[in-house]
Amino acid sequence: LTTDGPVNSGRANIVDRNGVLLATTLPAHSLNANPRHVRDPILLSHNLTRLLDGVNQGVLLDKLESKGSFVWLKRHLTPREHTQVNALGEPGLEFSVEHRRVYTHGSLLAHVIGYVKMEHKGLAGIENAFDKDLLQNPDRPLSLSIDVRFQDVMRQELGRAVLNNKAIGGAGIIMDINTGGLRAMVSLPDFDPNKKIEPKR
Repeated sequence: LTTDGPVNSGRANIVDRNGVLLATTLPAHSLNANPRHVRDPILLSHNLTRLLDGVNQGVLLDKLESKGSFVWLKRHLTPREHTQVNALGEPGLEFSVEHRRVYTHGSLLAHVIGYVKMEHKGLAGIENAFDKDLLQNPDRPLSLSIDVRFQDVMRQELGRAVLNNKAIGGAGIIMDINTGGLRAMVSLPDFDPNKKIEPKR
């Protein structure tokens, strides 16, 4: 097993008006293989299915038996997965250090912040609207007018109203009437951008 050197994350943090971290980029190991160096594809696919969450043994076996010299097996492993796979000592496996965008408050600001795809391209929300700024100024956090405390209160109250009225969804904002700055902006239903489905490789 080998591990590539560190890679520059290249995307700025996003924080609320008080400096509370909302989105950041952390290093993560991704697993790939050189099928030509795999000793026993069937056994390895079985072991990896046991150790890695969300993988399919049949798909892994097809990749490990392919004729190429490089296949992705899983992107962004957890530390536990990385340690356990490394312990297999399989010469055909390699780790690459990539970077994963992490949203520290989960679904709380999903529609405000949006999310990025694997290549760190913003696809929705602030991540999309300020994509160029976040990439060009990676060392300067992007500060929003949102206050995460107001956001939490608004989400709780809106969720209660949706439930009580048996609505299919709801939206609400809190605005500073003196400046026009948004302190909270919630839309339900929401989603956890940390659990979005990545495109197949």
